[in-house]
Amino acid sequence: MKLNGTWSFSADQDQVWKFLIDPQQLAKCMPGCEKLEQVGQDEYAGQIKVGVAAVKGVYQGTVKIDEIRPPVHYRLTLDGKGRQGFLKGTGTVDLDDQGDSTVITYSGDVQIGGPLASVGQRMMDGAAKMIVGQFFK
Repeated sequence: MKLNGTWSFSADQDQVWKFLIDPQQLAKCMPGCEKLEQVGQDEYAGQIKVGVAAVKGVYQGTVKIDEIRPPVHYRLTLDGKGRQGFLKGTGTVDLDDQGDSTVITYSGDVQIGGPLASVGQRMMDGAAKMIVGQFFK
């Protein structure tokens, strides 16, 4: 499943960058995030509770940040597992300074398996877009 889009913030690029690399702030923004802890240099372990249709569960996983070029770019690698399936993915985040505002462009690819994948592509796409929207709001 591919995810991509843009989001605009009325804050300068440095403020947005600092927010997006702070695990405490990210944990507050991620819908269903129950835990996000640093386990290594730019690597985090976490737990998230999500549900799509009748398939709900708790997932444990890791997030690694690399290709870091402050304050304009980084890449994320995700790996998560739960009783209802697994997800693996990579994505990039790019920040464009617009003076008093910052535009974020994100792009990623996620693979989903197990009962979670049985929900269907159309429903997964909609749920993923909803989660991304909740994150940025």
